[in-house]
Amino acid sequence: MNGHKFLSCPRPRAASVSGILCVTLLVVAGSGRVWSWPFKTATVSFFVDDAMGHPDLQGGVVKSFKNLKTGRDLAARFHLNRMLEPEAHKIPFGHYDLVFAQPGFPDLERPVDVLQSDVDVQLCVTTATVHIVPILPLSGKYADFEAKVASFKGDDYGLDLASRFKKNTVTNVPYGTYDLRVENQGFYSIEQYVDVFQPEVWVLIRPILGTVEESTLGPAVILSGTIKNLDPAEEPIYVRLVSIFPDRLYTAAADTKVAVSGNSGTFTLAGVLSPGSYSLVTFGRSGILDFRKVGVTALYRQNSIVIDLSKNAKQEPKP
Repeated sequence: MNGHKFLSCPRPRAASVSGILCVTLLVVAGSGRVWSWPFKTATVSFFVDDAMGHPDLQGGVVKSFKNLKTGRDLAARFHLNRMLEPEAHKIPFGHYDLVFAQPGFPDLERPVDVLQSDVDVQLCVTTATVHIVPILPLSGKYADFEAKVASFKGDDYGLDLASRFKKNTVTNVPYGTYDLRVENQGFYSIEQYVDVFQPEVWVLIRPILGTVEESTLGPAVILSGTIKNLDPAEEPIYVRLVSIFPDRLYTAAADTKVAVSGNSGTFTLAGVLSPGSYSLVTFGRSGILDFRKVGVTALYRQNSIVIDLSKNAKQEPKP
């Protein structure tokens, strides 16, 4: 090999199979010089289930476990451990593509990161199709809005399917809970959790033109209101403002207690709220006293909301 000779170092008898730090020696013929570099390996184990109440499925086979850098397929290293789970030792650190075949299910394809000495990955062989749906009207050049999915992460071992989205859809998604982040240039970033536990999952997002300042020293919106014709026997009374499209970049819900005086009361809600539609719910001792939709704009202070709890007052329909 171009005058180079590779010598592998023997593994110490007391060393653990996983997480071995092996030093490979590179001898340059005739030079007398020796270089060494660390070479880390891991034990990789797979726990197979179908997310339908059948954990520890058996009989599955690792069809392919290909290193993305070298192209080497290490599937042959996997065997069944004493728990009858697929396991392999001395897997070099790196990024891999896994193809796993479980009887009765389509082949599962997913990335796996091997970056620590013990990698225990739960494989859910039940999969779904996930659709991202922008629901607010976007005209002109934004009419066919395609979400730029920056992250769709399911675990800490490389299960990030962001790059697989095509025209707002991704297939062969293992059941589980994912962190979704959408970043389109010129729009607010969108972050939310997505539960994938049915064959077709529809994720509604609300694209908003603009950008978000990273630092916020105070509330972006202050919303005040008055409640009329309330029954003091309902005290304590609370109001909750809930986003119809929660986003982890903003306040998903804001709560406060109503200051009651006689048969009326006042409240103030403050938070880092994005513009859009919210549900405003009033609670008392007997349960929900009022439920209505509220629009929040980008203005710092909103117009005062008046809630009339009298039976003859015109109310928004309750759910």
